[in-house]
This record gives sequence, C-alpha cells and structure tokens, in this order.
Amino acid sequence: MAGLKASIAAVFSNRHRAVGEVVGDGWRIAHAERGLSFWHEVACGPFEVALRGGGMGDGGSLSVHVIFVVRGGIDVLQWGRARSLSAGDVYVSCGWLPLALKVDEHLEALICELPAWWAIRRFLDATLVSPDLFVDHDFFAAPVIQTMARAVFDLASTQEATPGLEMLAGLLRSGLAAHVDLSRPMPRVVGRMGRILQFMIAKIDQPGLSAHDAAAELKCSPRTIYKTCSDGGTTFNAMLMDVRLLTAQHQLLRGSDPISQVAYAVGFVSLSHFSRQFKERFGVTASAYRQARRQSG
Repeated sequence: MAGLKASIAAVFSNRHRAVGEVVGDGWRIAHAERGLSFWHEVACGPFEVALRGGGMGDGGSLSVHVIFVVRGGIDVLQWGRARSLSAGDVYVSCGWLPLALKVDEHLEALICELPAWWAIRRFLDATLVSPDLFVDHDFFAAPVIQTMARAVFDLASTQEATPGLEMLAGLLRSGLAAHVDLSRPMPRVVGRMGRILQFMIAKIDQPGLSAHDAAAELKCSPRTIYKTCSDGGTTFNAMLMDVRLLTAQHQLLRGSDPISQVAYAVGFVSLSHFSRQFKERFGVTASAYRQARRQSG
C-alpha cells in the first residue's frame, strides 16, 4: 500500500496539485479545485501515515484540512490529542502541526483543503475552545454540514463555489463552537506557528511587519519567532509574503476592486513590487489571473 500512503501524505502536504484521479489496488483519490479550496475524495483500505506539519518548506502554503468522514473510520492524532472518527464526523486539521492518521479497515471521506488565513477568519476564530477541532456525527447539524460539503465538491463553477464555501464555513463555525470543552478552554489557533499566522492575518494591511512586531504581540523574543518559522520550514518574511499574496489572490477572484487597491489592502506599498511578487508566486500577472479565472468561471 505504498502508493496509497504516499498519496494520502500528498493530500496533506500543502502542495498545489492538478485536478484528476489517482487509482491504486483497492483505493482511489480524486482531486478537484473549487474556488480557493482544493478537495480530495478518498476511498481506501488500511493505511498509517505520520506527517510532520510545517509551513512552506515543501513548496506549498499554510493550510487547514477539514475531514468529512462519509463511511468507515479513521484515527487522528494532533496536538497530543487522539480521536477516532466515524461516519458523519467532521475534523479540522491544522497544517502547521504534526498529524498522524490511521485506518484499520475502510475509509470513505471528503477532505477540503483551505488557506489557513481564510479558515481562521471564517470559522476558526469564533471562540476559545479545546483543540480537538471536531464536530460529532450526533450533533443535530452534522448531516447538514456533510450535505453542504458534498454539494460544494460536486459544483463545477468557481462562481458557485465561492458562496458555497462561505455557507459551509458558517455551518462549521457553529458546529465547532457547539463542541467547546468549557473545562479546558484555549485559543482555537493552537501552537505558536498558528498564533504567528493569526497575527499576520490581523495586521495584513499594515506595511513593514517584522518578527519584532510579532514577538511584541505574542510576548516572546524575536529569536523565538525566527526559530518557530524555521522549524516549520519557512521564514517569517516568506510566510508573511505568502499570506499577503494568497489574500490578494482571493480578493482578485471574488471582488472587483482595482488591482492597486487589492495590493495596498494586503500591505504592499508599491504596486510594481506586488506585481513582481504575484507573477513569481502564481506564474501570471494579477490582471491575467483575474481575467482567466472569470472566463473559466
């Protein structure tokens, strides 16, 4: 099952993948892009894989993965907490934290990969909660969440996917908040890497953010910020640039603001600098990206 293990690892590796299908002996994984999200439909037998988590060291970006279990079961371990998921359960995995997955018999699931900055803004910042990031299948709205996830996966249009994701995020926000363990409250964005990311998202419109600014906000030393980013396979500046560019990408996709306004809104002080960085990151200019996505949508 080496091919299955590698394919499952790729789903959570924060890499940009082509749409399509990968099939092996007794397993299948289908990949699809829906707006700013990337989806994976998994049907497989037993496997076990451990992932180190991290940032952009492998060529991807910080992501959140939402696992919607359709049939079978899967054991997950993250942030020192183990949970066995069964049909109807929903679990949110933070891509900057180590993750272990194990399937003993059979699994059918949808996995939605989202930019971490978007997920934090939409449904991970709702409250102080235990770090389980979990919605139980017995929760009254769990079937609605599962149905909405399937509906977004089945969409073919970016224009339809964007409002679909917003509605799904609203359902997740309510479901996760309803599962708060009041005896052990802690920030939704667990881990120092998550708090650095949250700092960047909150201050994204401010030019010139530095590791020293983050250290002052998080009440630690700049060296701690540097080391945390290094352990995640990235640097503070590279991570900040990725957050700015991914936010700009989303604004170009869903809005009609002038490109200059989008650039300034995500913290760039120079339109030419933004243009160079955007083309280097996505392979096309911002204007060409917006035009191509609207034509394809």
